[in-house]
Amino acid sequence: MKKIMVTYVGAMSHVSVFGCRFAKGEPLRLVDQIAQDQIDRMKNNRFFKVEERELKPVRPPNPPADEKGEESATEDPLYPFPTDSKDALQDWAQEHLGLDLDKRKGLGSLIEQVNAAHLEAASGGG
Repeated sequence: MKKIMVTYVGAMSHVSVFGCRFAKGEPLRLVDQIAQDQIDRMKNNRFFKVEERELKPVRPPNPPADEKGEESATEDPLYPFPTDSKDALQDWAQEHLGLDLDKRKGLGSLIEQVNAAHLEAASGGG
């Protein structure tokens, strides 16, 4: 799959082309939204700047369940704590940081809270 960034560089504040609205100077990301012949026509138009790149996976795919270790099954490679559930995150935060979490918050907010506390503790601030 290709990532296509199209930027309108004409004189008007915005234009609509092929069902897509382009604001002047603001790149619009298109991923298989318009046909290749339409992209080619935009490339040949002096009012559009078109960049194409291959999309690369952000992370490698997870190994099959039988190859995972017990720790890696619940930990995200970006964080040293589990990020798959509020309960696991709360247990880890209580055990390692002495932090009580409000599980009424979303998992993303709790991860940010634990990460901030973890970084503070690692830098000697807590």
